[in-house]
Amino acid sequence: MERTGEVPVTMDLTKIARATHATLRAYQRGADLVERHADICSGELVFRGTRVPVTQVVEQFRAGVPVAEIAEDYPQLSAQALHYAELRARMGKTPGRTAKPLKIQRPAVAVLPVP
Repeated sequence: MERTGEVPVTMDLTKIARATHATLRAYQRGADLVERHADICSGELVFRGTRVPVTQVVEQFRAGVPVAEIAEDYPQLSAQALHYAELRARMGKTPGRTAKPLKIQRPAVAVLPVP
């Protein structure tokens, strides 16, 4: 049933779609700027070619530290890398438990008397 006199409502989502697409592209390009190696910062995700942990920069953005101040603290990071960290900060924390540090337990060594 259609009411007479009603005007159909149309919404133009072009701007939102373009902005979302641009943000997604920036995030995908930024993912190429990070790496993980067991011998660098214990396998933590770092920005490629540095020893700067991604989580450290992301947490600074979440704490409200201005971009200019973070850029000053980490001059080795490009504007694209900072933008990637900012996007990750806006995404929120991943659900689930936080990872616990690895504990290596060694078996007790028996000390034998010297003859």
